Amino acid sequence: MKISKRNFLLAVPIAVISLEIYLGVVIGYIGALVLAGKETGKEGIVRSLKFDLGRYRFHLHHWVLGLGVIPLAVHYNFAFFSDQLVVGIMGGLAFQGIACYKDWHKVLFRVK
Repeated sequence: MKISKRNFLLAVPIAVISLEIYLGVVIGYIGALVLAGKETGKEGIVRSLKFDLGRYRFHLHHWVLGLGVIPLAVHYNFAFFSDQLVVGIMGGLAFQGIACYKDWHKVLFRVK
């Protein structure tokens, strides 16, 4: 996957606000590019979490996980890392998941 100029320029305001958040976003975005599937529907090095719920399947995308960790990082102020770095990493992970996949919004769907 190629990083577009538009996506790169979106990070400039973040860098002005906080260098730690900016570095975290870059780490999270690139990490997701490397570890997640290369395109919609393909499995990457780290497999997606999918749960069957009767006739439905719940797909826990990595962007959902990233957005879920952000409030925890802010609330509990993780002791091992700067909370801003963790928020940035999770934000970059979420941004990559939404920006790079066509099915990012399909979380719950019927199994055939």
